[in-house]
Amino acid sequence: MKKIFTVLAVVAVGAFTNAQNLISNGDLETWTDAAVKPDGWFSMGGGAKETALVHGGSNSAKISPVSVSTNGNLDYIDVPATGNTNYTVSYWVLDNDPNARARHWIQFRTASSNITVSGSPFQPSTYTSDSASWVNVTATATSPATTEFLRLSLRVYAQNSVTTGAIYFDDIVLAQSSSLGVVNPEIIKNSVKLSSTLVKNSFDIYLKGNAEVKIVSASGQIFENKKITDFASIDASKLPVGVNFVQINQNGNIIVKKVIKQ
Repeated sequence: MKKIFTVLAVVAVGAFTNAQNLISNGDLETWTDAAVKPDGWFSMGGGAKETALVHGGSNSAKISPVSVSTNGNLDYIDVPATGNTNYTVSYWVLDNDPNARARHWIQFRTASSNITVSGSPFQPSTYTSDSASWVNVTATATSPATTEFLRLSLRVYAQNSVTTGAIYFDDIVLAQSSSLGVVNPEIIKNSVKLSSTLVKNSFDIYLKGNAEVKIVSASGQIFENKKITDFASIDASKLPVGVNFVQINQNGNIIVKKVIKQ
C-alpha cells in the first residue's frame, strides 16, 4: 500500500517540476498593505484585499470601477518575454454583480513601447458575464517577433453608470505554453479547486473540461474512481479519518491534492 502512496506523491511533484508561473504571488495570499496592492504587483486601482469571497487560500482581490469612465485595475509588473512564443493566462473571476464587468488586457511590449496587435486573445473585446460561481478564464496568444515584455492587467468596468459594483480575482497564472500547445501544468494546478480540504460527509471538485478522478486513502485504498466534467460532488462519508488524496488526471497531466477527513 505504501508503494501506491509514494507513486502518487512522485507523480504530483513531477507534474510541476518544470512548471513556471511568471507571476509571483499569483494566488494573492501576501499583502503588506491591503489597501494598496498585493505584494509583488505593480499597482491596484479601486481595489482591496478580500477575505470572505475567495477561490483558493485565504485572500483574493476585490476590484471596483474608479469612476463611470475609469476602470478599476490590478496590474502586474512587466514580465520578461520572447517573440514568436505561445503564452497562456489563467485566472479565476467571480462576477456576481450586474453593475460591473471585467476582462484581462495583456500588452505585448518592447523595452520602450507597446506593440500594436489586432484580434489577440490577450486583448479581448468581450467581458465577463454575471455568475453566482467562480469561473476560470484562460487565453493563449503568440507574442509578436519583437516582444520583450508582457504587461498584465485585470480590469473592472462600470455598468449602468454605477461605480459601486465589484468583481473578485484569484489564482492568477501567466506561463509559457509548450511548443505543442499543451497548457503548462501550473495552469492546470491552479484551475482545479476543492471546495474544502477539511471534509466530513462530502466535498466538491471544480475544474475546466474533462478529468478522471480517483480518491485514495493514505494506505492506498481507492474509494472513488470516476470521470467528471467541470464539477463533481464527492461522497467522503466512508473515507478514513485523517489524510486522503484526490488524484486528477486531465489529458495525461496528473495532479494530487490532499484532503483531511474529520
